[in-house]
Amino acid sequence: MGLTGEGLTGHGLAVEGLTIELGGAPIVQGVSVSLPRGSVTGVIGPNGAGKSTFLRALAGVVPAASGTVRWGGHDLLRLSARRRARLLALVEQNAHTAEPLTVRDVVELGRVPHQPTFRFGGPTPDDAARVEYAMEVADCARFADRTYTTLSGGQRQRVGLARALAQEPELLLLDEPTNHLDPHAQLSILHLLRALADEGITIVTALHDLSHAGSVCDEVVVLRDGALHATGHPGSVLVPDTIREVYGVDAEILRHPRTLDPVFALSLPEDEPDGSLRQESRSPGRTLVPNASTHARWSSPT
Repeated sequence: MGLTGEGLTGHGLAVEGLTIELGGAPIVQGVSVSLPRGSVTGVIGPNGAGKSTFLRALAGVVPAASGTVRWGGHDLLRLSARRRARLLALVEQNAHTAEPLTVRDVVELGRVPHQPTFRFGGPTPDDAARVEYAMEVADCARFADRTYTTLSGGQRQRVGLARALAQEPELLLLDEPTNHLDPHAQLSILHLLRALADEGITIVTALHDLSHAGSVCDEVVVLRDGALHATGHPGSVLVPDTIREVYGVDAEILRHPRTLDPVFALSLPEDEPDGSLRQESRSPGRTLVPNASTHARWSSPT
């Protein structure tokens, strides 16, 4: 059983002039990007850049959004919530409920957009099969009968992903899906996102870790102060000059010794007081030279 909805042919996601003002303050300012289907796009930028609001606007849950978000011939901002939920799913960072729901109950909510408004008799066999499969894929089936409120942050992330996959989305939006996860779980989630994109689901995800963005993403969208700063292939966008402009840090771009994926070694600029202090206060015996396995720099990213 696959997790994708029908109708995965056609143009990708086209965002034009997306603008959000909350309380009179501009949060996202005139962002226009075009993203291909079946790709993983990383939305990156410093804290307060507008990443979460941008994703929530794409999902149509920010009433103050203006502009257009086109997908499969539809403007997502102008569809009904039910119709939109059949096309996309949003996994937010801090989703929670006070209701005593089990994990399975939460994941079953992903089937609601596909069910009749008035229905009797409980989930259909197809609904149940898709819920079980989504939990297996998101690796939360082993605690399916636990109460959601008893879960750790990382476990809740997996349940949120399973609920989203149960929706059979064509477009999957995730807000920092590796947050709260240990290194093994982070890499597992990134591997899963890559596999889902290869199956045809279009992924747009906010990420903080530049190495994650460089290894898994086909495209990156860089936001700075709510505006689009850069977009394109990670190799052409995630370069030292751009990283310093956006984050205010220096970057050495290395290659992973086994996968050859880019690895970003970041430091405060030496011309900043904190940067020079950090360099001078290193304990004796530590070296500024990377170990031999990572010393080869990614000198000309493409």
